[in-house]
Amino acid sequence: MVLRNLSRNEKLAILKSLVTVAGVDGHLSSSESNYLGMFLIKMGEEPSFLGYLSSISTNEAIRILSNFNYEDKQDLLYLWVEIAIKSNCNMTGMFRIKDLHESKDIITTLAKHCNINIDLDKQYAFYF
Repeated sequence: MVLRNLSRNEKLAILKSLVTVAGVDGHLSSSESNYLGMFLIKMGEEPSFLGYLSSISTNEAIRILSNFNYEDKQDLLYLWVEIAIKSNCNMTGMFRIKDLHESKDIITTLAKHCNINIDLDKQYAFYF
C-alpha cells in the first residue's frame, strides 16, 4: 500500500480503524499517539489531519476499507496488529492476533466487516 497515493477519505478510513484498535481500552497511550504521529508522516499529512476523523463515519470507513484490494487489506491487517502491539507496550518479537487480548476482538470484528480473512495463529514479526 502506497500511503502517499491514497485519497483523503482512504487515509481517514485507515486512521479511523487504527484509532478504533488503539482505543479499545478507552484511551490512547503515549506509544499509540506516537505511532499515529509517525503514521501521519508516512502518509504525508500533518498532525492536524487527525481533526478530520469526525468527518467520516465508521460505516463509511468500513465501506472504503472493504473496497481495498487483497494486498492492501493484508497491509491494513498488519497495521492493526502493529498498533495493537503498541497498545500492549510490546516492542519487539513475534505476535499472533489471538494473543492480543482486548485488541483481538476489535481486529476480528473490523476484519469481518471489511471482508478480510484472518488467521488468528499467523505470526507477525515486529522490530521497533
